[in-house]
Parts: sequence; C-alpha cells; structure tokens
Amino acid sequence: MLVWVTGLSGTGKSAVARRLRDLGHRTVDADDHGVSAWRCRETGELVVPPPRQERPADWIERHGWHIDVERVRALVDPSDERPLFLFGAVENEAEVLALADVVVCLVADTETLRYRLAARRGNDFGKAPHEIEAVLSWHGVYEDRHAALGAVMVDATRPLEDVADAVLAAADRG
Repeated sequence: MLVWVTGLSGTGKSAVARRLRDLGHRTVDADDHGVSAWRCRETGELVVPPPRQERPADWIERHGWHIDVERVRALVDPSDERPLFLFGAVENEAEVLALADVVVCLVADTETLRYRLAARRGNDFGKAPHEIEAVLSWHGVYEDRHAALGAVMVDATRPLEDVADAVLAAADRG
C-alpha cells in the first residue's frame, strides 16, 4: 500500500515522516531522499537552485518541484505488507495519485504556515518573501483540490503525535 501524504510547505510533512519512521514505519520524505528535484518549466530540464539569497523573484514561477515517479514505483515493494508513507508536494502529483492507495492532506492556517516557514531549519524553501507569498497563495486552492479528490484532511496544527496518529488511522482505513 502506498500512502501519499501531502500538504503545503510548512504543514509538517517532514516532521510527521520522521515521527512515523521513529515508530518503525516505512517512510520516504521526497524532499530528503533525492526522489524530487527542481525542473525548468519551459524545458523540463533538471536544475540546481541557486542559493536563496541569489534567487530572482521570478525563480519559483519558472521552476517546479517534480517527483521521479519511476523511483516511487521502485520504492513500492509488493512483497512488503506494511504501507509505504510517501511525503511530498509536487507539481506532477497526478502521477503519484495514480499510484497511491490512500491520500492524506495536511492542512494549517496561514499564520501557522507563515511562522513555520520562517522558523524552519534544514529546508530553505519558503524563507524568501516571494516564496512565502507563493505558498500562501496556494493555500485555499490546494486544500480544496485535495478535499475534492477525497483525501483524508488532517489538521496539522495539532500536536505532532496526534497528526501522526491521524495519518496512521487514514492508512488503516485504506
């Protein structure tokens, strides 16, 4: 079983992934395992982002975060009965949705997102003002789209243990 756990930047996907991994579950954070990369929207080529302070304001408009679906397929082991929890938010999500058995969308209010983006360590996306504004502009649209797809919506402002339990419960129902 593949459980796709998504949400905007700052909803806590990486924290929940670590929590489930610490509890012994199979998890892949697409941001940390080289499963996703930036691509130029015009050419489709892989690109290495410049350091945050050197990114032009339109960089995010010209590039998208994409998952390598073949890597995802390779991660899914049909002989392993335990679910694989894949965490991420990508532009080519439709390809992941075609593989997923369960979809969970972590949601948070704009103030929480703004705070978490500013305070995050280990991932500099969302630190620049134009990136924060881009994330916040996707807020309602992203949640509405996933609710319409039938995703299990999880309030990511709750304590980490509660959010992890809600993700596990969604997998159990799937």
